[in-house]
Amino acid sequence: MLGLMTFGLTMRRMLLTLTAAAVLLLPGGARAGITDPVLAVSAVDAAKVDGARTLLVQGTFEFGTVLQLGYPFFVVVFQGPTFARYPLAGAPASGTSSLLADGVLADTEVPTFLGQGSAPPAGVRVVSVLRDAVRVTLPVTFTAGAATVVLVAYLPATDGVVMSNSVSVTLP
Repeated sequence: MLGLMTFGLTMRRMLLTLTAAAVLLLPGGARAGITDPVLAVSAVDAAKVDGARTLLVQGTFEFGTVLQLGYPFFVVVFQGPTFARYPLAGAPASGTSSLLADGVLADTEVPTFLGQGSAPPAGVRVVSVLRDAVRVTLPVTFTAGAATVVLVAYLPATDGVVMSNSVSVTLP
């Protein structure tokens, strides 16, 4: 009798183990991240306080996705050939690029553009990231006048370049 009870207990444990394994392996238990985010700039507000210029870039940029560590998402601001590039994961870069001479950053130019520039002066950075906005500080090389803002995700292994609309802003 004791042997039957032990056998029954062993069978119940095996059944519970198999059930738990089946539940854990069911489809839908794990989900992949978004690889082709929707990027759109809806508004850009510029301000100048104590000589420092900041931009508040509002729009849609798949907040949960772009906050993943190392996700290749950038806010790009340029004024003529002068630019500042702000990755959410990493240090910003600034400089000049002949690619921007025509006033446009084309998706085919992004891989080359991402290799250009150098570390900007201290204080040039992403200040804050909200669900629908990013605030950045601009280098002193940006002057009063028109500038352009675009959001870029660079996913070479899957979708290549994903870009938002370009928005013009007047810097104070």
